[in-house]
Formats: sequence, C-alpha cells, structure tokens
Amino acid sequence: MIANNETKYALRSWIPIEKLDWQQLCFNPNAIHLLEANQDKIHWNFLSVNPNAMHLLEANMDKIDWHSLSGNPNAIHLLEANMDKIEWQNFSCNPNAIHLLQANQDKINWVFLSANPNAIHLLEANMDKIDWKQLSCNPNAIHLLEDNMDKIVWHCLSSNPKAIHLLEANMDKINWQNLSTNPNAIHLLEANQDKIDWQNLSTNPNAIHLLEASLYKIDWPILSRNPSIFRKTNYTSLDANIDALNQYQATSESRIADINQQLNRHKNTFKEMNERFILMESTWVNHDTIIKDMRMNINQLEKENATFGKHIRLYHDNTVAPMQKQIDSLNSKLLVAFIIILIQSWHLLYLISK
Repeated sequence: MIANNETKYALRSWIPIEKLDWQQLCFNPNAIHLLEANQDKIHWNFLSVNPNAMHLLEANMDKIDWHSLSGNPNAIHLLEANMDKIEWQNFSCNPNAIHLLQANQDKINWVFLSANPNAIHLLEANMDKIDWKQLSCNPNAIHLLEDNMDKIVWHCLSSNPKAIHLLEANMDKINWQNLSTNPNAIHLLEANQDKIDWQNLSTNPNAIHLLEASLYKIDWPILSRNPSIFRKTNYTSLDANIDALNQYQATSESRIADINQQLNRHKNTFKEMNERFILMESTWVNHDTIIKDMRMNINQLEKENATFGKHIRLYHDNTVAPMQKQIDSLNSKLLVAFIIILIQSWHLLYLISK
C-alpha cells in the first residue's frame, strides 16, 4: 500500500501509541506524519526503504542508507543520480528499476529479480536463471508457476496474493505461517483461526478486524509496520492526533516525575532500614558477647564443681569411711556383749527355778 503524501493518517483509536515500535514504524508508509513530528525517533536505515519518506530522505541525504534505498521504488531519481552507490542485490527487486536493470544485466542478482513483479519479461527470456523459490512469491508470475507446478515452492506460494486459487485447490500444501501474511487469504484465515500465526498476521493489512478482536495475540512491534493501523483523516483530526501524542508525552513526563518521587521515598525507606539493620547488628554483637561470658562462667562452674567433687571424695575417704568402720566395729562388740548378757540371764533363771 503506497499512500499519497498529501493524505494524512491517524492511529486507530484502539491502538495505544506506547505499544508501538519506532524502528518498525519507519517501514510503515502511512506513518510519515507521525515520523515527521518525531524525527528524533527515526531509524534512517529503515526509513530509507519507505516509499513515502522521500521528502525526509532528500532533506537528510547524509543519513540515507543506500543499501536500503536501492530497493525503494520511489527513489529511482536519487539512485540514477548516484549509480556508484547502488546496491544491485536490493536494486534487482526494485519494481521501478527495470530500465536500469535491462541496461546492466551483468549486475543483476537473479534470485532477487525472480521476486520482482515488473521483471517477468526478463525472467521469461532467462528461464534457466529463475529462482523458483522467489518466483513462487511473485504475484505477476502465476502463469509461469501454473506451467511449472512441479517447481512451485509451496511455503513461498502461500504468501502470494495472486495464488489463492492454487492454494484453495491444494489446502494440504499451505504453509499457514506464511499464509497469515497474505492479504487475499482472509477468508481462509477466518475459517481456520487455530492455524493462524499471529505474529505474521500482525503485518497483514487486511486482517485489522481480526487483530482488533484479539488484542492479546498481537505482536505490537510487528504491528507497527502494518499500514492499516492508521486510518485516513483530515487535517483537523490529524492535529488532534498530534495533540494527543503531545499530551501522552506530557503525561509520560508526569509519570516519570511520579516514579522519581517514589524512588526517592524508597531510597529514604531503604536508608531507615539500613540504619535499623546496623542497630540490630550492634545489638547482636552485644548479645554475642553476653553469651560468650555466660559460657565462660558455666565452664568455670564446671571446673569448680569438679574440684568440689574431689574434696568430697577425699573427705569421705579420710574421715567418713574410717568413722564408718569404727561404728561398724562398735556395733559388732555391742552385739556380742548383748548376747553374753542374754545367755547369763537365761542361766541365772535356770538356777533360781531349781
């Protein structure tokens, strides 16, 4: 889709600008007015491919990426004026470069030329040089592909917008990942949504209704290059869109200020927590010292207890044990004396009884 630079576009209301990728937006032919208002976000090597960015590129010739510009269909006048800067590989797929390619056939890259929709006559005249993989992507090569069905590369054909009738007749050969990029395959994709590759669908300009209905499946950076994320608008609504962007930037700055305030509060909280930790660490050191003192006291008590035990044992051996032996001996003597007295008493009673 190539847009007229006089036509202005605004983002669709359901697409948040903060989710878009500025690098990918540089590829988008309908993003020019947004890029003009945010030139500090431009990636010039990607913008050099954009067919609607010629006025920006001509005003910034020192920033042009000539390798990328060589494939830009609207840059032929610049390339003709700078033939020494042409990169012939990319130039070979440039649909507006056919006259230069015809005049420089020794510089043609036939692999890339095979994808060039305006190079069919050159390819027909050089069938042995065709790359059938690239030709399978070429929307103007359907008649050559139909005549050489055995040479078709079906995963490449799946992205070819003019090949729908061939794909419908060979559904088992479809590559659904590449079909998801095909702008003319929407009816097939709608009928087989479980087979959709949502990253690739995010680039499909005719799938915008499917994407809107499945926001959580969108690849937002890839969506940024989809021209249909913008809708045609008048100058008033475009100005409103730019105002909205400026408001978003102002809101972002306010949010950043709030975040900085929160960070400062968190820093103060962290400082307080750190001071508390140092105090706790100091208290722990004191506790550790007390515990060490207690352990020393316990060890000392254990030593004293052991010494006291020795004294007790010595006292027992030297004093108590001898006394116990004397008591035992005295008890034995008393018992003997008691028995003698008892016998004498019995003998006396016996004499008296006679």
